[in-house]
Amino acid sequence: MRQGARHPRHPENTSPSGSVCSRVTMRPRTALILFGLAVGVSRAAADLPRSGPRVSRAPQNRRRGETVFLLHGIGKSHLDMFPLARALHRAGYDVVNWKYPSRRHSIPELADQLARVVEAHPAPRIHFVTHSMGGIVVRHYFCRHTPPATGRLVMIAPPNRGAWLASRLAGLPLYKRVFGPAGLDLREGEEGLCEAAGIPPCEFGIIAGGRGRTPGMMPFIPGDNDGIISVDTTRLGGEKDFIVLPYLHGLIQFMPRTIRCVLRFLESGRFTP
Repeated sequence: MRQGARHPRHPENTSPSGSVCSRVTMRPRTALILFGLAVGVSRAAADLPRSGPRVSRAPQNRRRGETVFLLHGIGKSHLDMFPLARALHRAGYDVVNWKYPSRRHSIPELADQLARVVEAHPAPRIHFVTHSMGGIVVRHYFCRHTPPATGRLVMIAPPNRGAWLASRLAGLPLYKRVFGPAGLDLREGEEGLCEAAGIPPCEFGIIAGGRGRTPGMMPFIPGDNDGIISVDTTRLGGEKDFIVLPYLHGLIQFMPRTIRCVLRFLESGRFTP
């Protein structure tokens, strides 16, 4: 029995030696889609509970008086920080997991909102653990307000020198619509507000995502990167410790190794034993 005729394949580019060659070009629209997927922007986020802190109190006999404030990244919610919140609670910390309207306000405005949250949850010693843009919000909080007795700060995958993707995509109307004023603040250089925030006045450590070599997880982003943020742009200068972990930007905050590093730094000021 004869097999059915097959439709001819679409022609492919071939090299003189006959091997198949493929050339991939990254259009702005495709880059924007990848960016949106990586930071978890979706309509489902709009259906989550309204903005506000989720507070969990540690047992009274453990680390009394130490509170950790958690800040998620742009387009995310407090659920992104839930594994960290649970681990910190088990370690004896009081935890304030703040879900804030990251796409509705500028970063300085969000910093002022954070100040009100901190004032509403006084503690003898406070720490901050952030993911992505949350670190920039905390840095602006330190610039604009006098914090109470601050302990330590851990920034996970922060665009401390701006985000390369934000600078390239900011001119697209869809980017502005999806990420709002804070998305524009994430641009590199003087166009954004990342570098203008200054150095935190406390011990801080930075956890970056990357492969440990070039190219990074997203080849068209310069240098080693986590698919969204390059390792070089996470550095700030003055950090007490720095580590690169092999995780994507949208997943790094969930990983057990990341959580262990956070706990160690809050305890000792180091990511490794």
